[in-house]
Amino acid sequence: MRATIGIPGSGISYVHHIGYPVPENDGRTPVERSKNPSYRSARPEVQKEFREIKSNSVASLTSDSMLHFKSSLKQLAMQRATIESEIDLLKSKIQNRSKILRKRKRSLFRYFYRKSVNILNTEIYWLTADLVAERKSLVSSFIPVTFELGQKALNAYGKLVGAFAELARCSAIWDLTADREIDKRLERSRASSAVVRKLVQLKFEKLNMLYCENESLKFQNANGEDLNFLPAFLIMLRSDKEFALVDFREIKIDITMTSFREHENIPQDAFVTGQAWSKENRDGSRDQRFKGNQQIPICKYAEIRFTSPEGLNEIYLFSNFESARNFYVSFVEYQSTLPTLTPAS
Repeated sequence: MRATIGIPGSGISYVHHIGYPVPENDGRTPVERSKNPSYRSARPEVQKEFREIKSNSVASLTSDSMLHFKSSLKQLAMQRATIESEIDLLKSKIQNRSKILRKRKRSLFRYFYRKSVNILNTEIYWLTADLVAERKSLVSSFIPVTFELGQKALNAYGKLVGAFAELARCSAIWDLTADREIDKRLERSRASSAVVRKLVQLKFEKLNMLYCENESLKFQNANGEDLNFLPAFLIMLRSDKEFALVDFREIKIDITMTSFREHENIPQDAFVTGQAWSKENRDGSRDQRFKGNQQIPICKYAEIRFTSPEGLNEIYLFSNFESARNFYVSFVEYQSTLPTLTPAS
């Protein structure tokens, strides 16, 4: 796979090969903990220290195979930042002069301001012209990228896009931002761990930095940079313009079926597998020492985890297990179609 890259107005244009050699698909299949289910809970009764679930800084996440491409994108980001700064300055000047102009036009002494009014009108005209020109420059400041995929990979990516669209329609999608183990004896629970989760969204999105036909497959990130998947890489952009590029083939995806004790509203597409007591004995029976000890529905959810050698570490929880499994299978199948290339020298 290669990306054809050019920066308008810079004279830079080249074909950049993307990727390290990777082994063929290892045939990973979804891991379902049906025989020895792992119970999750979102309401820990005893507060212990939580472990944050978060990727490393974007400054250190980029794959070695993407460093050359990142250098081009950084140059572009600096160019766009300069243009955006100039646009903000021009808008401020126009706003300031327009305010003065309105005051002088309404003034009782406007007759004496005729010359200054003409000067202000002229200044606003040329400032507006400059603003239009800068905005055009910003629109053209992007890197054109073409993903050259074989027919097999193209078909597999189309299947992945369809699976993503289905996944985005889950009634509930959470980003797991922290977890901890549960002391089953002290907390009178069979749940093995407790989590902190935040509702997020998945959607298709165009990236301003790149010009390509493909929209990114965007996973909103509650405690970090959003994950934007494109055919060759994952891009994570920070608010200060720092970003990471992770080779698609270096991303490891795992899926786990989770029996989740749902204390909140049950999503419409969730499958309820049973009930559990808020406080229970080792055999699962109700612990009668606690008043108001109510039953809690157990839902079959899916956890999808993305990791990479450089420190990508994100976990998402989905209310519809089948949709998550379809996405997982499509993701792994697409990875298996990507060609093996040596790093560009």
